[in-house]
Amino acid sequence: MIGVIIVMLTFVIPSFMTMFEDLDSELPVTTRAILAMSDSLKNYWYIYILVIVGIVVGIQMYKHTDDGRHNLDKLKLKIPVFGLLQTKTACASFARTMSTLLQAGMPMIDALEISASTMKNVLFYDGLQKVKNGVSLGLPLSNQLKATGLFPPMVVHMVGIGEETGNVEEMLTNSATYYEEEVEVQTQTLTSLMEPIIIVLMALVVVMLIMAIYQPMIQLYNTLGNA
Repeated sequence: MIGVIIVMLTFVIPSFMTMFEDLDSELPVTTRAILAMSDSLKNYWYIYILVIVGIVVGIQMYKHTDDGRHNLDKLKLKIPVFGLLQTKTACASFARTMSTLLQAGMPMIDALEISASTMKNVLFYDGLQKVKNGVSLGLPLSNQLKATGLFPPMVVHMVGIGEETGNVEEMLTNSATYYEEEVEVQTQTLTSLMEPIIIVLMALVVVMLIMAIYQPMIQLYNTLGNA
């Protein structure tokens, strides 16, 4: 979509500029705005590149700071749909790693440390570190997971059942299987939804650009017809 916009603004629309200049009437606001964007992009393209590079570099530098990483990861979890997908992905990774390590006979504290290191979102990493500290003091794993406010009630409930029945590993395995399937289904759904949305958006942009080009000609024809 961005490529189509750039091609139209830098190659297609400039070819109509001479014709627009010959028109002896005031151009519509939309056409003037599109022409200004085209002229700006064609003559000052390097400024756009510098701005984009500056934004990307600035975000990368900010992301490597402690506050930046926390704020960006917090923002990721708040994005509609995508935030829920990130939470489910983190739950699947945590449950699968924990169940595998516990079944291998690793102590829970060490398993929590390793599980925390697999988290891509720093909020989940910090949360599991707090969980590890609580469990090391003898507190139940399920209560500590709930206290983070990050894990869905289902994870907490399944771990709680595992603690009551003495089979935490199996409950974590079941949770991992459930969330892995949820992630796969939601990813496929998002992909299916995004494709038509992108096509519709691109069509709207192209139609808007074409209307900006042909609107002055339509006005001219109407004026000549009335004359």
